[in-house]
Amino acid sequence: MRVQPGERLLIMGAGKMSSAVLGGQLNVVLRRYDHTKTAIIGQGVLQWTTETAWTEKTALYSVPSDTYYLGLRVQTLFGTTAGNAYVDELHVFRIAQRQTSGDDFDNGNKAANFTLDWNSGQNQRVRLTASITISFSNLLKGAVYVLRLVQDGTGGRTPTLSGVTWSGGAAPAWVTTANHQALITLYSPDGAALFASPFGLDFNSSV
Repeated sequence: MRVQPGERLLIMGAGKMSSAVLGGQLNVVLRRYDHTKTAIIGQGVLQWTTETAWTEKTALYSVPSDTYYLGLRVQTLFGTTAGNAYVDELHVFRIAQRQTSGDDFDNGNKAANFTLDWNSGQNQRVRLTASITISFSNLLKGAVYVLRLVQDGTGGRTPTLSGVTWSGGAAPAWVTTANHQALITLYSPDGAALFASPFGLDFNSSV
């Protein structure tokens, strides 16, 4: 199945083991593939070991940043005695992700490097009280973001946006006048890359 990095999945299934199986396992495994459909690694998500009656199990799975396809398979490992293992009603559901685009989410004063979480909102504000590096998490494919970088009453605070591809190939010449702010627009085409361009670098307002 085709997936997006950062996407969340709910895996559900029912399984049981034969009473004759001692030390055996029944595993549901997700096989990961990169964007070229080259296999990366398998990861167990559901497991039954001693359940001899039908037992339902669930697992939440977050798709890693290097994964674009997933395959599902069942594996059995028998112990000291051979027997049977059964699985039924195996389902994979996508968990819908939504991000708000209403009022700014205020990250408050920042004097140290931190990671900004876009799940807090697509419009966010950071007040710089030192020169810091800002990283980003939970990008969604096709999402557009607005970031406001506000200088404190001292000014001279230079931000660095980690993992960003800037329009023109380089970060802008920041205006760091006290109580001024810059507005940056950002776009993620695939939920991993983040393109950025300054909307304005010298708004005379600290709101």
